[in-house]
Amino acid sequence: MSTLGNRHRRPVCVCSSDKAKRNARESTCVLLKVDTGPLKLTCACPVRVCCHAGLRGVTADIIVLEEAAHINPELFFTVIAPLMGVQGTAVLGISTPNSDDDNYYSMLMDLPHPEDPNKTLFHTIAIGLACDVCVSQGCASSCTHKADLIPHWKSAARQRTLEKIMEANPLLHARENMGMRANDTHHLFRPQYIQNLRDRTPIVFPESADVVFCAVDPSGGGSQSDYAMATIARINGVYAIVGLDHTPSAESAEVEAMVYRHLADIRNNPAYQYAIIVFYVEANMSWIEVDRMRIVADRATIRPIYFAAHNTKDRLGVVTDEHTKIAYVDTLKRLLCDDRIGYASEFISADAKESQAELERQLRAFRRAVHQPGNVESQKARVYLTGKGSSRKDDLLLSLMMALYFSFLTREDPNFTNMCKNFNMSVD
Repeated sequence: MSTLGNRHRRPVCVCSSDKAKRNARESTCVLLKVDTGPLKLTCACPVRVCCHAGLRGVTADIIVLEEAAHINPELFFTVIAPLMGVQGTAVLGISTPNSDDDNYYSMLMDLPHPEDPNKTLFHTIAIGLACDVCVSQGCASSCTHKADLIPHWKSAARQRTLEKIMEANPLLHARENMGMRANDTHHLFRPQYIQNLRDRTPIVFPESADVVFCAVDPSGGGSQSDYAMATIARINGVYAIVGLDHTPSAESAEVEAMVYRHLADIRNNPAYQYAIIVFYVEANMSWIEVDRMRIVADRATIRPIYFAAHNTKDRLGVVTDEHTKIAYVDTLKRLLCDDRIGYASEFISADAKESQAELERQLRAFRRAVHQPGNVESQKARVYLTGKGSSRKDDLLLSLMMALYFSFLTREDPNFTNMCKNFNMSVD
């Protein structure tokens, strides 16, 4: 690490724990070693530690992120990241691994260098008490082959006692005491499936498709939600991803413009110009949103269009719950496993390359997670499916899975089959 230079700005210490914040005024950190010996620098005042709005605009030569994996991601991206672009500024992140693989800190550890993909962008030192052999054999929590790394203020005997105490929670023991990146989540889509989707030869329609299925996932608001839509079509048992679009904007005018442009681009493309557009809008947020999207889509330039209703209220729109999400995932996994899904050669999007890359990121992040209750005696753990996390969203993927799943149900809908007969279109 380089010396401070001539500016001599004071260091900033960003702590995540309340205890660390309370003790920040009195604590000292050995940040670097110079020729004259260790240089001790006092942390910034507690106000600058705990209030991230008050940290905007600060300058520092050295930024220490204590328990970095547990710091609010917004704090990192709005305060810390801009400072990393300042010449001579060094960032030191210290943390036990987070239970979320999608945590921004875990992603930074693996971020490839832009000039050499074989190297990581940041210099990372991982200190763990489990050797590679024990990790590969699934007995990392009981490994003693790196006992020489135990700090002098801890003893091997105490470590064995701690292992016995925490044997009921091996994941927490592996993470907090063995220094391993362990969690209780399970990623649902294999990397090979995602790679196959990317590498698959684009699907070509020999003539105009008879039916396309378009699903809209309205934004729930906030920084972790997009307004997203996906369109698919089926040809000879293979599903083509016809189009993808998404926007972080919650402005009505921008959302409506995106939806209408997407539908108009489908209608104006020779591969889909005569197709019946089956339109799904998720109604979880509001039935009003379904009605609004119907007004946007029900125009002479877009018709013929079929507004689908798959819900217990028999209203236009679809409803997603945890059971439906499981069916969503099973449908997409089966198609990926059988290599029966790919991108269409005539792909509709405001930015095709970006939307496909975002879909693949969301596929990689989508997982089954377990929420552990605060009181294990009176509450049960909750299992849920999500792709959301630090700076991650899942709306584009959900809109795709929605279109795939409900397309199976719609083909059995007698109102829809009658419409196909009237337009001389094939249901299949």
